[in-house]
Amino acid sequence: QDTKCANCYQSPIIGTCFSCTDCKNVNLCQNCYFLDQERLYATVRSHRPDHSFSMHIISTASAKETYQCNWCGTFHA
Repeated sequence: QDTKCANCYQSPIIGTCFSCTDCKNVNLCQNCYFLDQERLYATVRSHRPDHSFSMHIISTASAKETYQCNWCGTFHA
């Protein structure tokens, strides 16, 4: 099943995925997980600073070659 980043909407998430253990369907790519947390909480409104994340690696076998970050507009490989 494809996972989608709740912040930049990368789908599927490539590499490390961080899933909130409190929010249903709040997954973050590694780039968004390490963002300034105030900016992240403003974007992902259901998520709160006291929530925890679990980390897992997603296979890149079916991953897209590039995606565009909806926050900054930058294309990433």
